[in-house]
Formats: sequence, structure tokens, C-alpha cells
Amino acid sequence: MSHRVPVHRGDLPLQPTQFIGREEETARVMEMLADSYCRLLTLTGEGGIGKSRLALEIASKSLSYYPDGVYFVDLQAIYTKDTLMQAVADALNCPLSGHHTVFEQVLHFLREKDMLLLLDNFEQLLPEQAEVLVSDLLNDCLGLTIIVTSREVLNLRQEWVWRVSGLEFPQEQTVESPKTFDAVRLFMERARRVRSDFLVEYDLPHVLHICRLVEGMPLAIELAACWLKVLPCKAIAEEIRQSLDLLNSHQHDLPERHRSIRAVFEHGWKLLSPSERETINRLSIFKGGFRREAAEQVAGADLATLLLLTDKSLLRLEANGRFHIHELVRQYAAEQLGDVETWLDMHCAHYADFLQHRDGDLSGGRQIEASDEIGEEIDNIRAAWEHAVKRGNFQALSQMTTAYSLFCQFRSRYQEAYNAYSSAIKCFLGTEVPPEADRMLGTLLSALGWMCVRMGQLDNAESAFEQAEMAFNRLGIGLSLGYGGDPALGRAVAALVRGDYGEAERLAEQAIQASETAHNTSSLIIACRTLGEVYLRMGKPDIAHQHALRAYQLCEETGDRWFMAYCLTTLGEVALEMEVYAAAKKHFESAYLLRQEFHDPEGMAMAMAYLGDIVLQQQSLDEALHCYNESRMLYQQINDPGGLARVLCGLSRTHLSLRDYPAAAETCRKGLQITVKIQYIPVLLQLLIIAGELCYTVQNQSRGLEVLALVVNHAASTHTNRTAVQQFLARHNIAQLPSLLTGHDLQNIGSLLQMGVNIESVLLEVEDIQGTKSLPDPSPVQASNQSLLDPLTPRELEVLSYIITGLQNREIADKLVVSLNTVKTHINNIYSKLNITNRVQAVARARELGII
Repeated sequence: MSHRVPVHRGDLPLQPTQFIGREEETARVMEMLADSYCRLLTLTGEGGIGKSRLALEIASKSLSYYPDGVYFVDLQAIYTKDTLMQAVADALNCPLSGHHTVFEQVLHFLREKDMLLLLDNFEQLLPEQAEVLVSDLLNDCLGLTIIVTSREVLNLRQEWVWRVSGLEFPQEQTVESPKTFDAVRLFMERARRVRSDFLVEYDLPHVLHICRLVEGMPLAIELAACWLKVLPCKAIAEEIRQSLDLLNSHQHDLPERHRSIRAVFEHGWKLLSPSERETINRLSIFKGGFRREAAEQVAGADLATLLLLTDKSLLRLEANGRFHIHELVRQYAAEQLGDVETWLDMHCAHYADFLQHRDGDLSGGRQIEASDEIGEEIDNIRAAWEHAVKRGNFQALSQMTTAYSLFCQFRSRYQEAYNAYSSAIKCFLGTEVPPEADRMLGTLLSALGWMCVRMGQLDNAESAFEQAEMAFNRLGIGLSLGYGGDPALGRAVAALVRGDYGEAERLAEQAIQASETAHNTSSLIIACRTLGEVYLRMGKPDIAHQHALRAYQLCEETGDRWFMAYCLTTLGEVALEMEVYAAAKKHFESAYLLRQEFHDPEGMAMAMAYLGDIVLQQQSLDEALHCYNESRMLYQQINDPGGLARVLCGLSRTHLSLRDYPAAAETCRKGLQITVKIQYIPVLLQLLIIAGELCYTVQNQSRGLEVLALVVNHAASTHTNRTAVQQFLARHNIAQLPSLLTGHDLQNIGSLLQMGVNIESVLLEVEDIQGTKSLPDPSPVQASNQSLLDPLTPRELEVLSYIITGLQNREIADKLVVSLNTVKTHINNIYSKLNITNRVQAVARARELGII
């Protein structure tokens, strides 16, 4: 538009509130207008989506590009072609006489003008074919550009279309910088108009919930914010979730049609034909969008109808080929739907069939594609599952269970699956079911057991697996059912987590035999890998490698890339145990990339934790902290207690190596709390070793040696555990551990659990220590870094140089690309080694010694 002569002139209505957001959208629309071929631009979208405000913002920014002005025409009360042209003439101050029609006189007035005309709220004129007049104006007035706002496109050849969506809002509950999102900014600004003391920080989760419920619709956000006069944000969100009726306002200067969302939608509904209203009502049965095939099979909507409803802004075609109804529009349409149960039954049947057809894909071959397809439809699948449970539709549940279970495991959605299976099992237990439903009940119980293992609920897991076996036995069917459907497999993994390696070995061998007999490759893969993990814990890495490799090769044959990542992890563990670090790293990195393909945070966290183990053993401590913290964040997001405990163990070991004893004590204590609660014995043993080393190091030597003695002598301890303790004893010239362990049952895991509880108080004391100051002071400093009893490391020398230049801790962390906590650890070590207590002394001592 730079070719326009800059003359400032306009006739645009003043707006009572600030225009917020849409900066990028505004710029892109103005780029379209800069194209000389773009002379008719339609901004289309649902009522209340902000078409008019966006059009006015664009028009106001375009004033200097149209020498003959920018004019606004409000068509809200205009319903005929004749009154349309009269409204245009009035807005233009076009003098009219009785010799020619209004259209002819407006045409003559505009013919030589270089002007922008904004026609607002055009949709009610489309039945009058008023768009033909717009086309005629453009054909005769070559300097004229028209912006139209309409719920429905004009379908003219000259037309360029921009679909206006809601303001950008956070899709997830926890995001960085949520206040930068336009929807949140709008709510904050409107909220402060009605409550000057409003602070979004106190209500941010509920503000985000409101923005998601209304999908960023500006009018809905403004109407919601008005209720802050009498309701907190949490109550507003709950009211919106239940009904549209809260979204109304008593502000007198709002147009009548904008005083409630219901009024906005009712106005749009009047413009629809009966068949269009019936179709959109049926389509409201879908949650989170739908594909064309589903619309036709469930709602009877053919492609032509979908196109028509898209033109009317009731549907939006997304980039992935799915149609979407704005959630508030869907809510309104659902209220009009009669015979709801019939449509819900059809919806449920469609998605049950949809999931069943992906059972085989998820076992291998099309795992990623099938997982993505299910992910797109997850809202519909949840709704179908809930309806099947409510109706006691055992056939639909049977069709959905396997694929739903695998999808939730692929995406680490353990709590979601746990809730779904629990509700379905209650449905079975609460009603009379046919005998053949026992198979379905067993499948559900087995799936529930796996989720319990994932969530660290081992007692519940074992109970579910045992009930599943009983259900299968009542039918007299084999135990090897589907992908991981054999309850013996689940029980083997639970025994492995508990550290009962003999039982885990027996059950894994049993599962292998059953899988081979039934030719069930999927279960065989899991059983082989599980047995490999058992032998690894028993200190037999060579045998572990054989079983893990067999599982990996079976994954290659079947195309099961998801479980292949587990096999790679076990192979990496074996290589790590044998100190073949290059091979271990390659296996873990390959596992991480596979999990990333599946958007599987649990698998990514596991691989990252093992990469931390490698660099920790290689004494790359900063890199180890980075790996463990990345893994910790992922495990916290998916609420995986077992994985989190294992990462805390790695972090604690790393902090101990850095001599950051408070941090080591804190992470060790938190890990112990988790492992004691879920009885995760292998990790509990590792944490007890760290706790013992910490106690010994901070001068509670007898307590530390007692803990280490328990680990060495306990039946659950592995060769790796005992080796770690022996290495510590050798480093500290400790000849032997206490021989008497009064009160400790060395055969029962209860003694380990109790020690984990008892040691917490000692660790809390260590957490209170500031750096390493409680340790004996080192020998007097000599004349150079090399002659210090404990010389500064290259990284500590680098940190010291930054201290001398005056950088603060945060600045040093940014320079070194490490965490603030790591910098503090380095500084504490420097203070200890130089026998000083502050930065001034550090500078003086460094200069005195000639270190820097």
C-alpha cells in the first residue's frame, strides 16, 4: 500500500475500549490489502469472534493510504438491497436526488474515488443477493476497496477471505509466560475495569481455564470478566462449563445482540434454514472436531453440507483435514438436539469401531500414524468411552480397550487410562453381565494393572493382575492375550520393581512359555525384555544381553518401534554395566529419538536419565545435572513416581560428587520418600548407599556405616550395590563395616523401608549445612593453585575469574550455560578450598596466591 498518497482522513466510530492483540494478524491482513488485486476482503467468523473490531483496527491503520477516505457502514439493522445502498449513501454523505436510483447515484459518486469502504455485519443481506451490488460497485469503481465483515462468505470471484479465529490462548494448563497470550491479556484488561484490585497471578489457572472454555472468543472473554464484580474466576469457569447463560452483560452501551452469547447465537440461528440447523445440531455430538467420514456416518452430513456450514462460519476446516465447531457454538447447538441418546449411541459405535481398526496398527507397522490418528480424536474417544460405561455397552468397551490402553501408554497418559478403566470395571461389577463378559473384565483388569505399575501402586497392580487371571481362568482361556494382556507379565514387572528377582524370573519365564505356545509375539517381546531386566539386576549382564537382544530383534520383525525403545534402553543398561560407554550412549540416544517420534515423555525421560548416568560415570558433572534435570521435569509432568525417584537418585549422586551436600541430602531425602511409599526397592538401595555416604562424610560416621552395612548384607541387594559400597570403603580406607545389625531383618524388605524412613531426619540436618563449611578446614593455602591441598578445578578457576570481574551468580550461570545452583556449588567449593567466606576475600586471596 506504499503507492498510496498519504492523506489522513476518515469516518470511523470511536471505540470505548482498547484493541488488544492480533498484531500479527493485522499485519498479514494489511499485506493482503496491499495487493492491487485484493479489492474485496471478507473477514468471516462466528458471532462474537471479533470481526468488527479487527476490521476497524485495520481500517484505522489504513487511513493514510486512501486519499478519498475510509468509511464505515453499520449494516446491523439493514435487511434489503435498497436500504443497503441508502446506508452506504448516508455514510458517504452522498447527495441524492430523485432523478436516478440510489445505487446509480452512489455508483456515480464513487467512480473516481480512491477509497476504502467497510461494510459491517453483511450476513443478513445475503438472502437478498445484495452481494451482487457489491460486485457491481467494484467493477465500475476501480479505485474502490471494500472490507466486509460477515458470518458467511459472499462467494464472489473478486472475494479474498480471511477467517477470524479466537484470540490466542494457552492450550495447556502450565505454560511459560501465559500473560503474553492475547486472550489472557484481554481478560486482564477487562477485569481491571470492573475490579481495580484484580491480580491475575492469584487466579491464573482459572483465567486460563476460562480462555480455553471460550476458545479465545473476545466477546465471551469480556462478558466473563464482567462477572468478577460478584464471582471469583474459579466460579466463573465452572458456570461457563455448565451453561452459556452466564455469558451475558447488563452494560447499556453494548449493542443488544452483544449483551449475551446466547443472543449472538440466536441471531445467527435465524439466518439458517431448518435443515442447516438440524445438521449443525447433530454435529454438536462431536467433541474437539471430527473428520468428514465421521460427519457422514454419525450425523448424515455430506460434503456439500459441510461446505455450506463452513461458508457460514459454523464449521472451520483445520490444516489436518478435520472440521471444528467453536466450543460455545457446539454447546448452544447441543441444547437444540433432540433424542440425544440415539445420536450418542451412533457416536459411540463409530469411535469404538475406529479404535478397534487400529489394534493391529499399534502393535507394529503403523504405530506412529495410528497413535497420531487416535490423538486427533481423543476428545471423541473419551466421550464414547464415557457413554459406553454409562450404558453398560460391553461390546463397545471391548472394541476400545486394547487400542486405548496402548495409546495412553505411548503418550504416558497413565492417570487418564487409570480413571477410564476404573470406571468401566465398576460398571461390570455393579450389574449382571453375561459370562462371556469375563474376558472383557479380565482385559480391563490387566490394563488397569499396567497403569498401577506406572503410577507406583504395586499393591493395586498385583491385585488387578490376580483378578484378571481369575477372570481368564473362569473362561478356561490361555493367559497370553493381546499386547501385554498376560497378567503374569504384569506381575513379573511388579516383582522386579519390588526387588523380588526370583519371583520376577519365574513369572517372566512363565510368560515366555505361554507367549510361545500361543504364538503371541507382542507378549513374547515384553517377556524377553523383562527377563533381561531381571538378569541385569541379578548381576548377570551377559544373559541379560541375550534376552534383550532377542526382544529387540522381534521388534524389528514386527515393526514395534515403541517397545524397541525399551529394548534399546535395556541394551544400553547392559553396556553401561560393562562400562562400554560409547555403545551405551548410542543405545540411549536411539531410544530417546524413538520416544520423541511417539511424543512419549516417559520414554524420553527414561533415556535422558540413562544419558545422565553415563556422563556422571565419566565425571562430566554439569552435563549430568542437565540430563537429570531435563528428565526430572518430564517425570514430574506425567506424575511418574518411580521414574522421578530414579532421577532424584542420579541428581543426589551428582550433587555428592560436586560436594554440594545440602543439595545431595535434599534430593536423596525426596527420593527416599517416594521409594518407601511405592516400595521401589532397587532405587531405594541406591539411595540408601548415597545416604550412608552423606552421613559418613558430614561426621555422622557410625550412622553412615550402619546404613551401608544394611545394604551390603541385605538379601535384596545386588552385586552392583555391594560393589558401590566396597568402592566407597576403599576410598576412605575403611577396613570393615559393623558386623552386628541389631533389629534388622536382612531377608525382609521392611528393614530397608524402615531405614529409608529413619534416615530422613539425618538428611534434614545435612540440608541445613551451608555449602561445605561444616567440614574440617583444609590445610593452609600454599603459594599457588597447584600446591593447594585440594586445587581448584578448571571450572572453579573459570568461576573465580568471573567473580573477580564482578559478575553476579546469575550472570556467571548464563556465561557458563549452567544452572544457578551449579554456580553456587562451585562458589562454595572455591570458598572452602581457599579458606574464605565471601567474594571480597576470594578476590584478595586469588591475587595473593597469584592464581588468576
